[in-house]
Amino acid sequence: MFQFASLLGIAARNNLTAVIPYNPEMERIFKISTPSTKNLQNTLGMYLTVTQFYGRCCYYDILTETLDPRHNYLLYGYFQSWKYFKNVNDIVRQEFQFREEILNEAKKFHRDVSNKFQCHENNSCTFVGIHIRRGDISDYDVYKKAGYTTPSEQYFKTAMNFFKRKHKNKVVFIVCSDSSKGWQKKLTSSDVVFSHAKDQGVDLAILSLCQHMIISTGTYGWWAAFLTGGTTVYYRDWPKAGSWLYDQVFKEDYFVRGWIPMK
Repeated sequence: MFQFASLLGIAARNNLTAVIPYNPEMERIFKISTPSTKNLQNTLGMYLTVTQFYGRCCYYDILTETLDPRHNYLLYGYFQSWKYFKNVNDIVRQEFQFREEILNEAKKFHRDVSNKFQCHENNSCTFVGIHIRRGDISDYDVYKKAGYTTPSEQYFKTAMNFFKRKHKNKVVFIVCSDSSKGWQKKLTSSDVVFSHAKDQGVDLAILSLCQHMIISTGTYGWWAAFLTGGTTVYYRDWPKAGSWLYDQVFKEDYFVRGWIPMK
């Protein structure tokens, strides 16, 4: 998603035409209208006549603002910065509209949650999404040694209390995670609901329908927060200070201006 969104922003800024590599999973989830390589003739020839440009993790490269519009460019790498596409935010949101079958399932989940908590016009609720990523980051030492971190239970409770203080009405927390079973035992509050969708697209849509977000680490939660568009709390202690990853990440480039760091 970062690569696609950044491609749109860089192309627009330099008066170039965006063409995305064909990605069946992305097209399964989103109503993407940008032309892809699937629909182009002589795709191999196009790749043989381009200048390659590498985008590193979590860093904004200002050189992308002055590409020569007479050339073709192949962007590869990460391009994980909101600054690449801040000029086309509305277009990015349009491209990341969910397909009907995915959106309908997410809306049904929200309706069921609203009914459970009796959220209606005279008893409004504020929905806060929570994304908890553990999985590969917590399972492999190589990630830990590189500087990847995962937040503790206390981080989520602190962030949840922040939203409870901020909003006077009922606050409902909707959790999506790759480790739901373990976290259901930790976040046992009556105002917490877990999604059990087995589809990453549906979970992303569920989170996007919330008003605000609490994210852990990883780009999945980042995009849920971006699509939600409300107040976002993120884990301050990622990556680990002094680590290899810490030297790669420019937080002002990665985290959207206005998002709130929390320990």
